Amino acid sequence: MTLLTLTPYASTDEKVMTKGSGEITVQVQLKDGNNGALLGIYEGIQPVGKEYQEHTLLTADNNLKVLFSIWGRQALKILDTARVN
Repeated sequence: MTLLTLTPYASTDEKVMTKGSGEITVQVQLKDGNNGALLGIYEGIQPVGKEYQEHTLLTADNNLKVLFSIWGRQALKILDTARVN
């Protein structure tokens, strides 16, 4: 997984309110474990959190855990589909 962008662009000492932790753009490349063949590339913007909150390290950490759980479930669906086909 490659992190392409992460917003907002705020330093840790700035007091800002964001919807969740902002948005993250990621790219996932799925490759065959046996031969390294590229199975697919998936890229998209994902909001990180849903509620407006103070942008802190704790809220960002919690939101990123949720984000990676979502992407993990999506990757599993893709792999299950590829295995069936």
